[in-house]
Amino acid sequence: MSEEANKIELRSEEVREIIGTNPSFFVRWNITIVFILFGLIILFSCFIKYPQKIVASFTIEELKKDSTNNNYIAKLKIPIIGAGKIKANQKAYLKVDQYPFMEYGLITESIDNIKLEPTIENNSYYYIAEVKIGKQIKTNSNKTLQYMKGMSGIAEIVINKTPLIYKLIQPLQVLFNRN
Repeated sequence: MSEEANKIELRSEEVREIIGTNPSFFVRWNITIVFILFGLIILFSCFIKYPQKIVASFTIEELKKDSTNNNYIAKLKIPIIGAGKIKANQKAYLKVDQYPFMEYGLITESIDNIKLEPTIENNSYYYIAEVKIGKQIKTNSNKTLQYMKGMSGIAEIVINKTPLIYKLIQPLQVLFNRN
């Protein structure tokens, strides 16, 4: 019994020695650097804006007013989920399937109007939003696209831009609000 008591005492003394000694200079600076980096990440996430987007498909149509004045309009098919957040004058980024966006760029325009009645096609509901493009189909990389009948693609509509920290905190708020 006395041997077991001595072993326990020795372990306890070793633990006290480890706890009692100060960490080396290298370890202290590494801990400081980790905390500084963590603080900088949190600080920068307060200033970096994260765009909330809704993705929709679109087709570009040609509107003929007279023989010399052609205007183009993109009709977006917005899915039902999240469609209530879309308003006029919000930015829409159009990626045309016929022209790779990495090479030609995106069409950047604003939502002109939204039809408030859903449309049914192939047993799926969606809303129609219109984006006026103008006389020429120009991209953000200053390239003019040649209109082709049936031009289509994917549109990203920017709903709002919130700081990245909110995206990190929001799941925690939902978790704590459940209880």
